[in-house]
Amino acid sequence: LRIRGSSSFSSDAEPLYVINGVPIRAAPGQALMGVNPRQITRIDVLKDAGATAIYGSRGANGVVLIFTVRREASPAEASPAPPRG
Repeated sequence: LRIRGSSSFSSDAEPLYVINGVPIRAAPGQALMGVNPRQITRIDVLKDAGATAIYGSRGANGVVLIFTVRREASPAEASPAPPRG
């Protein structure tokens, strides 16, 4: 996925990608390689300084928030409640 504006045609400025609240560090153009498009439920694009301020300098080129379907834990993965007594 490439998001480009008229001022970014000659630069490699990538936005910060955040998937389910986790900032992703990857090589340019590779941040979404492990994301199944069918699992994406919502994408928000933050462009202005006020919206990206919580991400600091990492959000200087914008922030793309990606939300995916939350997988339910199977019975084998669910942690049991601690014993009481």
